[in-house]
Amino acid sequence: MADGKDAADDWRPADASTEIRRVLDESQNYYMVLHVTPVADNAEIKRNYRRLSLVLHPDRCNLPRAKEAFQEINLAHTTLTTPVKRKMYDLYLGDRLRGAAGTESYNEWEARMATGPPVRVPAWLAFILRMPVIGMIVAVLLVLLLIPLVLVMLVLMVLLALLCLPCAMIGTNRPQEEGGDEAGAVGHANAETGGQNRFSDNA
Repeated sequence: MADGKDAADDWRPADASTEIRRVLDESQNYYMVLHVTPVADNAEIKRNYRRLSLVLHPDRCNLPRAKEAFQEINLAHTTLTTPVKRKMYDLYLGDRLRGAAGTESYNEWEARMATGPPVRVPAWLAFILRMPVIGMIVAVLLVLLLIPLVLVMLVLMVLLALLCLPCAMIGTNRPQEEGGDEAGAVGHANAETGGQNRFSDNA
């Protein structure tokens, strides 16, 4: 591990022409652009970026495509030193290894991930929808088929609400009835007590 670290520390860019060609050829892999491994820390990434900048900076290098190569190392540096962007980029590399990203660049892959997977339409429906008149007719028919389904759902919801309403009313009336029964019992007891008191007075 130490030997690998020392080898990374000892790395120096080649001449400008070689580095321009290398950076542009490896632009699909930011780790290779900055000549670091996928487990490199930020210190190593920044060190190699500074070394490449000294070679490829437009103020120092006037070779063709030097500016383009410098933009690539800038993009690689920004992506790999930002934790969230680096995680996304690692996912992109994983998709490339599995063939899921195809020939997409990272920017194209990132844009596709942001918008979500495309909605797949059956081939026959896509063919029909490409035809203006027939496509419009099919779209109208689909809408007309959906309207009855929505109406049926609304009717079912209303019926369900009507069925639940009596149960709710019974539940709210029960405490009042129980309260009325208790009040009647208390009144009856008071009446009996009053009658007994009057009987005692007469005696």
